[in-house]
Amino acid sequence: MRFLPLIGLCLILGAAVVAGKAASHCYLPKAEGNCEALMHRFYYDAFDFKCKSFNYGGCGGNANNFYMKEDCEKACMN
Repeated sequence: MRFLPLIGLCLILGAAVVAGKAASHCYLPKAEGNCEALMHRFYYDAFDFKCKSFNYGGCGGNANNFYMKEDCEKACMN
């Protein structure tokens, strides 16, 4: 059980190697942020190899956060 986080990290790194040229921020986890706004955004899911929608809270979060699905695909799906 204590190796599960290590296995998860290996899966993410493996996805990064397979994807090749995608930006490193594409492999950050989805982060909805700390605030309570409901902004429709997109993030790259490194496990499913596609961009998915989510509700961004408006503050905090990380760089895996795109206004448009096309922007996510351009940055993360080469």
